[in-house]
Amino acid sequence: MSDLIVIQPTVQQISVTEDVNQVVVSSVGVQGPAGTNGTNGTNGTNGATGATGATGATGAQGIQGIQGIQGVKGDTGATGAKGDTGATGATGATGASGVVTVNAPLTNAGTASAADLSVSVGSTSAAGVLQLTDSVASTSTTTAATPNAVKTAYDLANLRTPIIKRGSTVYFSSPMQGNSNFTVGNETAYYTPIYIDQSTTVDRIAVRTGSTFSGTATLRLGIYNYDSATGRPSTVLLDAGTVSATVASTNYQITISQSLSTGFYFVVVCQQGTAPGTGSYFANTPAGTTNNIIIGTTTAPNTNTIIGFSQTSVTGAFATASGTSNAQQSPYVWLRTA
Repeated sequence: MSDLIVIQPTVQQISVTEDVNQVVVSSVGVQGPAGTNGTNGTNGTNGATGATGATGATGAQGIQGIQGIQGVKGDTGATGAKGDTGATGATGATGASGVVTVNAPLTNAGTASAADLSVSVGSTSAAGVLQLTDSVASTSTTTAATPNAVKTAYDLANLRTPIIKRGSTVYFSSPMQGNSNFTVGNETAYYTPIYIDQSTTVDRIAVRTGSTFSGTATLRLGIYNYDSATGRPSTVLLDAGTVSATVASTNYQITISQSLSTGFYFVVVCQQGTAPGTGSYFANTPAGTTNNIIIGTTTAPNTNTIIGFSQTSVTGAFATASGTSNAQQSPYVWLRTA
């Protein structure tokens, strides 16, 4: 490489001295080579930041990266509140009877020893052991009948008077022999016993005026319960109300609906209010015999048979019978099967 030659132009240099009246003009020599660059000065203070430019358009979405590793499973959350109980389902069909378990009626006191087992007493509501009895009259609910007691009851039932089946819409009354006109006492109730030999529903209660009846009468009819301790009527079972009688030898009845179980009762008739001209009714003959199976007694062996009872001063609705007297004659009262 050849040397670099720098050629500087010649200039005139004016030198000024302290002598203001003297001016010296001299020629300037050729400029020498350039000296080494001096050290860079210190950087100046940065200028203020310019305003931010407008945001550029969004670039296209890059390719999706590979899925990262699944994170660790978090802790199980707290159990939620218990929901409401659902509706109870329908009861299933009853299963076949099984063997009674050892705890009913047998109970164990806590050991396997047979001596510690106890047996519950049976009742109508719980299984258990019952004592046997030969009684045919007991009303106990914690004893059981022996075959001997059952046989005794069977034999007694076999001796019972056979029952003649009654048809529907037929009238029946107490079995008394004979009939006659009987003039009753006004406001006097006449109670006649009657036996119902089978469960029966009755729909009529009736009486009949006698052949000598005249005028107008108000007749109250009903049924009383039987007091087995006294053999007399007790409380009212049915007050059937009243019927107006106006013609002799005529049947008068009241429509009812009354169920009667097997047993004894009293039918009752009472003439109330203003007495008729002649209050006579179809009744038994007091001098004759009676087939009544309930009472059939007398106060002495030389009097007519007692066939029922009577009670005076009975006005209005029937009430519990009281102060009854023996009666040897009473109007027939019929009941009709439904």
